[in-house]
Amino acid sequence: MLPARAIDGVVGHQGTWAPTKGETADLEASVGQISLLPIEGWPTKLHIEHPENYYRQYVPIIRDGHRLVYVNAFCDDPPPRNWRTKLVVFIDGATCCWQAFYDPATKKYSRLRINARA
Repeated sequence: MLPARAIDGVVGHQGTWAPTKGETADLEASVGQISLLPIEGWPTKLHIEHPENYYRQYVPIIRDGHRLVYVNAFCDDPPPRNWRTKLVVFIDGATCCWQAFYDPATKKYSRLRINARA
């Protein structure tokens, strides 16, 4: 988990919260949902295969009164050295870089986005 300040300027939020171990386990266990989500702004045939194989960063935020987790994922191997402490931002990467929100109340992912292709 990264602190909410890690996404300041990237994603609007009104604060942060601390997920429980159970909420974090549910977040991890549900990551397969990403394969089923449409990617906002892209053709429906495009999707994320095997989201469990991506490096994932989590930022717990409060947005519009809801507790959410912002998920930032990428497939660079090896990952940048500081990926566990600082948000990794890519300019391009297509399906190698994706972002979504996870709602622990519903245990659902939403708003899947990918980076543009270079």
